[in-house]
Amino acid sequence: MDVIVSSANSYMKGSLDTDFQGNKHLIEAAARADVGRFVFLSIVSCEAASPVPHFHAKKVAEDLIQASGIPYVFVRAPTFLDQSTDFIAKVPKQAGSWRWAIRLRDGPMF
Repeated sequence: MDVIVSSANSYMKGSLDTDFQGNKHLIEAAARADVGRFVFLSIVSCEAASPVPHFHAKKVAEDLIQASGIPYVFVRAPTFLDQSTDFIAKVPKQAGSWRWAIRLRDGPMF
């Protein structure tokens, strides 16, 4: 496997098990498998918001990824589009894809 992209979390279900244990196990497995890059969907200011359990869980996962030695990218979104009706368009769902790019410090865009 070349890249893992993780958005794993369970806080919306009233638990942080996936956020802590699930991400820990995924990161350990990725390190054992010598994955080329780990892309982690985090949240902005997670390092400064430890009283917020979900933010704290994101920071713990970031720290584990950094310590693993796997090349990584953290996407620190200021909000998640699936959690607010303010961002959801009231149009019928259509097939297609959403393309985006991230410039990596040590590599090409993908």
